[in-house]
Amino acid sequence: MKKVFLPVVLLCLATTMFAQKANISKAKTKAYNVEAPDPQGAKTLIEEALVHPETANQAKTWFEAGAIFNKIQQDETDKQRMGLPCDNNLRQECLLKVLPCFLKADSMDQLPDAKGKIKPKYTKKIKNELLNLYRNYSIELAANEAFNQKDFDAAANIFDVYINIPLMSALASENLLVTDTNYTFYKYNAGIAHYQAGTPEHINKAIQYFQELTESNFNDQNAVYQILLNILLTSANDTANYVKNLEVAAKKFPTENYYIEQLVDYYVQKKENDKAIVYLEQAISNNPSNEHNYFLLGRVKEEMGDFDAAEALYDKTIEMKPDHIYAYTFKGNIIYNKAVDIDNKANEIKDNKEYQKAKAEANAMLEKSLPFYEKALELKPDDYENIRWLRSIYYRLDKKEKFNEMEQRLKALGF
Repeated sequence: MKKVFLPVVLLCLATTMFAQKANISKAKTKAYNVEAPDPQGAKTLIEEALVHPETANQAKTWFEAGAIFNKIQQDETDKQRMGLPCDNNLRQECLLKVLPCFLKADSMDQLPDAKGKIKPKYTKKIKNELLNLYRNYSIELAANEAFNQKDFDAAANIFDVYINIPLMSALASENLLVTDTNYTFYKYNAGIAHYQAGTPEHINKAIQYFQELTESNFNDQNAVYQILLNILLTSANDTANYVKNLEVAAKKFPTENYYIEQLVDYYVQKKENDKAIVYLEQAISNNPSNEHNYFLLGRVKEEMGDFDAAEALYDKTIEMKPDHIYAYTFKGNIIYNKAVDIDNKANEIKDNKEYQKAKAEANAMLEKSLPFYEKALELKPDDYENIRWLRSIYYRLDKKEKFNEMEQRLKALGF
């Protein structure tokens, strides 16, 4: 009988393969040992198996890794819930590894075998593991803790775990995107965390989430649009999408002044006053009792040089809201500027009699502007701009006592 000798290389490979399989078993033992769990040891062993050539390409390895990481993070979470010392860094690290491992396991599990047949072994197990993770609040606890500690990068990445679990093919039958009433709430929180994290990648993810939320059943769409618009304008510098979303929001929330104001401001700066007027007239039609839209239309008309129309709109604003400070101020400005124009033309008149007549007309116009500035100051006694305007008018009309009063007010305000 002949002796059979295995080549040394094959023998070594077999030994190594068995060693790695043993490592997976040892990792499970360390992770699931009730009496003396060794989470760090389990993590080290399973991570070795994930990169070793003999085990790295097996669905089983990736499934067991996902399950072990899930067990470790859950144990650390349970310690925190019971008020016991826990390793938060280990919990976060393992939590962030769970989903990638199960994704890899699921992908490998769908590959055909040697006979070309697909016989997944881990779909149900992956589903159970992920459902448990999704429903036991450990993700939310870890994300909220990271957020409260201002570790926005970690918070965003952890919230992403919650957002991505329902997208797993293994959970398709659960229809979590429909049945989970908290899903959009956590997507909102995830968007906030990504925004706070601030890197270009995080900003892009924040925009993605808030854009998706605009098409969802999230209950505070107004807040979603305001945050999205702020990110697009200040962090992403994406003017095109900013205006696009602003126009949608203005139609969705016709009584919300913010969107109309931003659109009007944008189109006025772009010298597209006609578009600004269209939105304001639409807003007035939608809500004729909103005095602020009349005021904004007055501002646009004033910008276009139609001062009579602007005055009439400021009057309408005051009629509807007698304490609208800025309607008084801007009407006063129009009258004041008329006085300045008359005065400038007077300075070109050489005939003294005509000059004096024009000066008197300018002063009469200044007198006409006074009640509007004075009313605005009555409504807001510390308004620097109104005090400054009044000081100038009192000076030109030689109202020394009133002028001195405005001087004292400015000094009291630190000017």
